[in-house]
Amino acid sequence: MSIALGATFASPPASSSSGGSGVALQAQLDRCTKQLGDWVDCSSGKTPEGKQIIAALQEKISSIKQQIQQGNQSGAQASQGAAPVTPPASLALASIGSVGTILNTVA
Repeated sequence: MSIALGATFASPPASSSSGGSGVALQAQLDRCTKQLGDWVDCSSGKTPEGKQIIAALQEKISSIKQQIQQGNQSGAQASQGAAPVTPPASLALASIGSVGTILNTVA
């Protein structure tokens, strides 16, 4: 097994205070943003009912953005306190000319 040096491994998405993952919140934000765009572009968006729906969607988008930001802040705080990940001693370094350095596991 070979792993390139300098490779980074993504951590799981941070949870928001409401319990949703960052990915789920982003998907929800995308859906609401699309719906908002549809309502704004539609002639029904000019009616009193349409304006209420647009306002509700704008509030929901703001709420989701706030949840995502809180999740990002709590995730950043958690990662600041985390110890750096070091490879096990059983991994040896091997050099491949000008391509770079890789890690080879020693059986």
